[in-house]
Amino acid sequence: MPKFRYFLYVGILAILYAVGRFTPFYWLAHHFAPGMNLYRRPPDATFVMNAVLALATGFVMDRLLSGSRMRVKLPYLMAELSVLATLFAWGFHSASRLGKLRAVFKGLWLPVLLASIAFALLYTVAASRSRHVRFSLGLVCLILLCGDLGVYNAGSSLNATSAAFMTLLSDGRVGKDPVANFLSRRLDPDHREGGPFRAEITGAGPPWADAPMMLGIQSTQGYNPIRSKLYQQVAGAQESGGVARPFTPLMPSYNGPLFNLLGIKYVVSSKSLAELSPPGALAEFGLVFNAEGLHVWENPNVLPRVITATEIFVEPDLHRAIVDGTLALVDYRRIVVLQHLPKTWSRVAPTQRSAVPLRVHGEVNDTLISYRNMQMTLAVKAEGDAIVVLNDLYYPYWHVYVDGHERELLQANYMFRGVHVKAGEQKVEFRFEPLSVPAIKGTFARLANR
Repeated sequence: MPKFRYFLYVGILAILYAVGRFTPFYWLAHHFAPGMNLYRRPPDATFVMNAVLALATGFVMDRLLSGSRMRVKLPYLMAELSVLATLFAWGFHSASRLGKLRAVFKGLWLPVLLASIAFALLYTVAASRSRHVRFSLGLVCLILLCGDLGVYNAGSSLNATSAAFMTLLSDGRVGKDPVANFLSRRLDPDHREGGPFRAEITGAGPPWADAPMMLGIQSTQGYNPIRSKLYQQVAGAQESGGVARPFTPLMPSYNGPLFNLLGIKYVVSSKSLAELSPPGALAEFGLVFNAEGLHVWENPNVLPRVITATEIFVEPDLHRAIVDGTLALVDYRRIVVLQHLPKTWSRVAPTQRSAVPLRVHGEVNDTLISYRNMQMTLAVKAEGDAIVVLNDLYYPYWHVYVDGHERELLQANYMFRGVHVKAGEQKVEFRFEPLSVPAIKGTFARLANR
């Protein structure tokens, strides 16, 4: 049907993408489609495929109930059946290889029965010349659909996990889980002691992959199908909750300034610290808690969420430094690494790696007033120029305002956010504004430069 052609093409693309690396299409999409190389879960395209199937069902039922004759071309039908047979054969082979063929057959009998009844009903509707009979059978099809949704939209082995496996999320914000309670109390969520701090939860099992986000615990690892390229390059991101995090050239172990700048106060895992650490780089963290099969170690060198730097180390080729792991050996408590000097700093930018002191003749104090997902507010009192560094991920859609006036957002210390402030008492606000006019213009500019 011409009216359905667009949805047909979308469904075909969704299927090709969903099977991942088993077709050349995924390689092309991964390497050439903007942002696709940051997406880690091709099977999610089956959601689009299911939407197309639902629309196709609506088109078919409309034709059948109206009494329109549907012509099925034999070559197309054979091609479609061949594709389905191939997919089923591939699935059965994979299940057999994994030793799950018996479980697959056990779960297939009801879907096969429902599908057989549905096809029989559709054939009868198509063959009937009575409008009353067609609509009566259409109502039976609707009842069958409701029954199918009742079976497969409810919790089952196909789409749900046993509640006993998810006790972490069973009762309240942090539930009764001792590890969750320990972290929620110790990470300074009210930012009274330099926080909020983060926890590195890795190799702790599937429930802990996304649980911190729901429990209000800031974690540096998790399982998210969409990745930030900058974060993955600088800090490293695990593939799932059951495996340990990978390290990067710029952060080759837990013993480094970037790990401390991330504000990671605790490392949580079911594995030992020796298993998590790279060979020859065992982290010297003390074990402070142990429960539910998880170990919690404390990082004594953790740095606060906000740091005010009084000296700049200029790294002109920041991208190359990130890729090669060329970390500036500076004191990150008072020196910030920038790719260039701030536009508000009236000085000729150096062309090589070098340190540039700021004009500070006294103390610089900062206070985190409020911290929300899309806006952070700080109070800064400086007796000279300084760079305020918020140790949250740099991203182009963030904007920074000093006393209500927008300032240049700096990529500080490889992956964090910073802003240049001058002498005096000032209010600094970081806001996430993805729909602002500059943000939209920047998006199109980056796409044009690919």
